[in-house]
Amino acid sequence: MLNQSKWYTQKTRSTDFFTISERLSQYLRRDFSSIQDIIKELFPMSYDRRLPRDVPLVESLAKQHSIWYRRPPARTYALPSGDELSQNQERTLSRLYRALDVDGVMRAINEMVVVQSTVLGVVMPQPGTNLLQIMTFEPWECEVDPAPLQSSDVQACAREGEFRFRIPVSSSFDRITYGIMRISSERAVYNYEGKEIGIYREDGSLPEEFNGQVPIFSCRLGLPYKGDFFSPLKTDIYDAQVAVSIGFSDLDFAARFGAWGQKVVTNATRPELEEMVLGPDRIVSIMDDQRFEVVSPQSKLDDYQKSQEAFLKYTATHNSLNPAQFTSSGQATAVSKMLDLHDRDSIRQDQVLALRKCENELYAALRLVLNAGIRAESWPSATVSIDYKETPLPENKLQLQQAARMEFEDGVSSPARQLARQQGISMEEARRQVAENLEEYRAVRSILEEEGGE
Repeated sequence: MLNQSKWYTQKTRSTDFFTISERLSQYLRRDFSSIQDIIKELFPMSYDRRLPRDVPLVESLAKQHSIWYRRPPARTYALPSGDELSQNQERTLSRLYRALDVDGVMRAINEMVVVQSTVLGVVMPQPGTNLLQIMTFEPWECEVDPAPLQSSDVQACAREGEFRFRIPVSSSFDRITYGIMRISSERAVYNYEGKEIGIYREDGSLPEEFNGQVPIFSCRLGLPYKGDFFSPLKTDIYDAQVAVSIGFSDLDFAARFGAWGQKVVTNATRPELEEMVLGPDRIVSIMDDQRFEVVSPQSKLDDYQKSQEAFLKYTATHNSLNPAQFTSSGQATAVSKMLDLHDRDSIRQDQVLALRKCENELYAALRLVLNAGIRAESWPSATVSIDYKETPLPENKLQLQQAARMEFEDGVSSPARQLARQQGISMEEARRQVAENLEEYRAVRSILEEEGGE
């Protein structure tokens, strides 16, 4: 007998998960068409007079946080014995990674996982060719039957369930037709209009070289709930994007339709009103007991606008974005900048851990398909180590020069020592260059002083 009477013995997954995932995907690509659908539901009587006022909050979050793979990383491969792959294999892998544009694929995965929390990838042959391709899928594009006790493990889910992906099967200028790609540890087929076509073998079975595994890899930020494959979506970012877009659209609507005056005539009959012609070059004649006036609404939008900007500012701040990009804020202090960089660094280090795990799963998936292509265990299992290169921050040369001068005055360093470190030369050569530079500077300065005296 359970003491926890509120424990669920069964839980049904909400379809809102896939709807929100699809809309987050659209917002990442700056497609805000779904916002108009929400506006129609909220304002059925005035939606056609409301203009879109969208702020790319989701895209800004993805772009500012996903900095990896903008500069190509360095990869090394280590065998279980600790040895490295042979030079021929590393050169072959390097050419294959370039052909598959792995850096570009991983850069896109980095942006998607920041927003979606879970991204899947499949290494598969291009139909009708001997070439390979990597297809990536966001949660709304796939279904997974998770293994109950190993729900986050790709291979366990393939053994106990199935992966279903939506893929395009035909495309024209006005429409795209989709089919289903079904992959499990036993079969891998395209399913369209009741027909099944094998992916890796014509009969839909998996090659023996797969050893019961599937060439699927995942990238995940955050832990999924027990029994679920996907990590929870960032619904706060979704809600913020919807709230900001609708709020600014409503603010614009209120400003536009609250800025004109309503003409009012008192004690006039309907025929008299219908005969009145109003305009800037017209004179309106009224009776003594009638009154004509223009009534302007007192729309107080300042508080509404301040509320919108405050929400946008706090949303940006608590997601380690720069609020100055969205709102007018004061000058950031040096301490606040350092704290901001520290917060972003912790977020990016979480990404590094997730991306390294994803790279290892990608190599394992690629290895399966390569071995199946040559029908031999030529490509061994290996651990991929990635050395990521962060984009350097812009330097403030004036501050650097001031800091260097303070080090010279405090005796911490010297011009010759700094020059030797910058150019990688010996101290003797650095002292000689500094002496020559000083002598040349004195000569130029004396000439300028003589010309100024004349």
